[in-house]
Amino acid sequence: MTEKSLPWISVIADVVSAVASVMTVIITVVSVIFFYKQLRQEHEWNLRKTSEENLNRLVIEDFSVLLNKLIRDFHWDISNSTQTYEEIRYSLEYPNELVDLDLTLRSIFRILETITINIKYGLIDEDICFDYLWSILINIHDKCQTFIKKERLARSENAVFENVEEYAIKWRERSKNKQNRKCKFRIYKLFNKPKISKRDRTR
Repeated sequence: MTEKSLPWISVIADVVSAVASVMTVIITVVSVIFFYKQLRQEHEWNLRKTSEENLNRLVIEDFSVLLNKLIRDFHWDISNSTQTYEEIRYSLEYPNELVDLDLTLRSIFRILETITINIKYGLIDEDICFDYLWSILINIHDKCQTFIKKERLARSENAVFENVEEYAIKWRERSKNKQNRKCKFRIYKLFNKPKISKRDRTR
């Protein structure tokens, strides 16, 4: 080996070393990205699983019991009736009935407030909660405006049930968009029916 060839060997060694370093960096970056994606997918799956478990418990247990109490004790199916809190309130005969009504509604709102706070901070999945609760949450919020105002006045705090209010407004818009998309799809299907050939018509 001549002295002239030594610099070339040194250059080749440097190039090989640089390529190896670059490959190491690439492999490391790819590994980190892959690991991050795995963690993210696992987090999303756990989030959805937790959301479904909590909502199933809610629908089956606490929430359903309270809604059934409104129907049984006050003849108020808040999901389907057009009656508001104000109307139900003035239909009651005894003061203790109003206390019982307020306690029931307060429990319902506390559950909904807990759910919406959890959504807000990404602890449960909003899409799953929306599919479960959008209609009932909007109904309760809209029909209990007087109750919400009374609770805020009693506590001298305008932030009472503010998260329920925030998501009622947000989900109302979302539900409208959802209905609009369904309507557009129906119109599209109506005007884009497959054409029947003359041959098929005569069969």
